[in-house]
Amino acid sequence: MSLKVSRIATLTGALVAVAALSVATTSAWAAPVIVHLPFKNWVAAGTVTPKKLNEPITLPEGSTFNGEAAINLVGPNEEPSFTGTVKGTLFVPPFNAQMKILGIPETVGLKLAQAGLAEGTVTVAPKGACGEVSGNGSYCVTLTVPTKVNMEITTVGAGPEVQLGLLSAGLGVSTTTACATTEPITFNLVRTLTVKELLSPGPHFTGTTTFPPIQCTGLEGPVLTPVMNALISGPENPYALGIGP
Repeated sequence: MSLKVSRIATLTGALVAVAALSVATTSAWAAPVIVHLPFKNWVAAGTVTPKKLNEPITLPEGSTFNGEAAINLVGPNEEPSFTGTVKGTLFVPPFNAQMKILGIPETVGLKLAQAGLAEGTVTVAPKGACGEVSGNGSYCVTLTVPTKVNMEITTVGAGPEVQLGLLSAGLGVSTTTACATTEPITFNLVRTLTVKELLSPGPHFTGTTTFPPIQCTGLEGPVLTPVMNALISGPENPYALGIGP
């Protein structure tokens, strides 16, 4: 089965589950109804912008999110009440980003790796939070998925001319380095949307995050560490991230 057909089948199955859930709301049931919504190889896309550099870092092709939401419909004979959990893993392949370091355009190699499992919640949202909603599967929910990511800078620059530019700035660093955040970057992902929007096109999150201090290793580490911290570390770095089938 092709990846596209597999995604369509997964999404169709989830929509059928939501339709069954909406039917359950019209009648009594003896036990809670739990609906499992899978996120299988959902595409992850978006940008994170270091505030000091003011240049977006775009997630590369091949970034994916895999996980599941387990939604518990509380009853019986009550207004639908959603509670649930979300678990998943974000994968981002190593990639290159373009940045200006000390005014010099650089090719920067990056690795982003999720720190632990992303675990969040799904809760019913206040009436009107999603505007006017109606029809099966249009219940309004708030999705909260705190996600932590370690960032590693694997290379800076693409050739001798970049090295010379850094040397002229008095840094004396080479074109290859190894720098990493001293702790994970935290993305407090929160979005209020309908269940239909959760399934397709999928949730999209915006906000800001803090880049922790960066530590560089090797002979150039003592010189490059304060440079990277001055250019990248700090609060209020905007992001726009989304996942979808």
